[in-house]
Amino acid sequence: MLKKYGLIGLLMIFAALLLAKFGVEPYVFAFTSLIWYGYIITADSIVNKLKGKSLLSKPRHFVYIASLSIGFWLIFELYNVVLKGWFYDSNGLVAWVFRIIAFSSILPAVFETADLLNATKIFDRFKFRHHNINKNLAKLAAVAGMIFLLLPLVYTKPLSWVFVWTGFLLLFDPINYLQKERSIIGDFQHGKFGLALALFFSGYIAGFLWEFWNKLAHSRWSYTVPILENIRVFEIPALGFLAYGFFALELFAMYIFVSSLIKKLRY
Repeated sequence: MLKKYGLIGLLMIFAALLLAKFGVEPYVFAFTSLIWYGYIITADSIVNKLKGKSLLSKPRHFVYIASLSIGFWLIFELYNVVLKGWFYDSNGLVAWVFRIIAFSSILPAVFETADLLNATKIFDRFKFRHHNINKNLAKLAAVAGMIFLLLPLVYTKPLSWVFVWTGFLLLFDPINYLQKERSIIGDFQHGKFGLALALFFSGYIAGFLWEFWNKLAHSRWSYTVPILENIRVFEIPALGFLAYGFFALELFAMYIFVSSLIKKLRY
């Protein structure tokens, strides 16, 4: 089931687990980036085996996605400055260098997982009749998304994370639809649910692995959200874990919006 380069990914995962076990300084800071890129390479090799193409088969595009990933996550870090939902145990230069590398893996990890789910054709059966989408409702959703993203800046309570984890989707997916770019709304209009389901579940798969591997890491992040904090998925309160599916959809909407914007600026 693996292309040969998938063995490199497996070796990277194994090396990361050894780092976690023996805690060799300063290499422990590389744990998260090493294990995630090991996962990405392994998943990509399976996708390539099943479909004959994958993200890593287009290296320049992969680097582009990884670069966007850093920028996207730094936006969420800025929200965290205001809402204080998590903090990092280590904050030195070496820790942050490897942390930025780990940030670059977020978007590829979600997309690779979605590609892997799609490669299994598990969601191919989810097709329904076409629906007409009211463009005014799409515009209203975009306005709601903008309001959602502004609210946490003035209402800095923990529940404002709900607005952050849904606002980018509400804002950018309708804009993508209205601009005739790929969108979840557009897929729904044509009775297609496969992409949305693949992204949604990839968010929870990736989220589970993020929290599981974070539990193993010597340099980890911890959460401060005081909402049902005794019910946790590893380190994260269970209520926070529910956001991962929507987070994946947000990342896709942000990716399409930025990519369409770059395309328009280029031409």
